[in-house]
Amino acid sequence: MSISSEVLSRGENALFQLDNSKGMAFDSHSARIFHIDDDGLFTLIDHDRDVYDLLSNDDVASDLSKADNISIGVLTYGWAAPISDDEDENHIAPSQHKDKKRVRVLVTACDHGSTVTFLRF
Repeated sequence: MSISSEVLSRGENALFQLDNSKGMAFDSHSARIFHIDDDGLFTLIDHDRDVYDLLSNDDVASDLSKADNISIGVLTYGWAAPISDDEDENHIAPSQHKDKKRVRVLVTACDHGSTVTFLRF
């Protein structure tokens, strides 16, 4: 079954509000992977400090294989910085840039192939 982008958006907003109430909207110490049900409810499957370790975890794949539908969300955090006309400035890591901003990225994917990405600064 396909989850609409509107339902995903409501689910993402609820997750953001919950994280914000805990003071971790932009600064969690781990990436998280969620199962998303047809109503847009996000249920935590696992978390890890390294998003790549999280995505390659066999236990996560096993948990997902038990679901009626395979709709997932992967949430991670980082830094963003503007691109400049100055080539030297573009080689500065975003986390070291004078105009850096925290970024929160949630990528969702449904079993029929659609993806929706949510980006917050």
